[in-house]
Amino acid sequence: MEQGTYGVETMNELGLHGNGPDSTIGNMEESRIQGVIDKMLAAGMDLATTDANDLFTNEFIDMSIGFAE
Repeated sequence: MEQGTYGVETMNELGLHGNGPDSTIGNMEESRIQGVIDKMLAAGMDLATTDANDLFTNEFIDMSIGFAE
């Protein structure tokens, strides 16, 4: 219990977790993933896909769940 409390307090202090810009936790943002793909392509990497939508789904995310602000 003590270690769990320490872990949560430390993550809060360091800003290591939080809601996305839409107040949901755990969902993926297409623009962020596409940005990573674009950087990989610019670096000359060979990718199986160049479309972020091929790599994730938010189908199973409950968009009503988020951290209290």
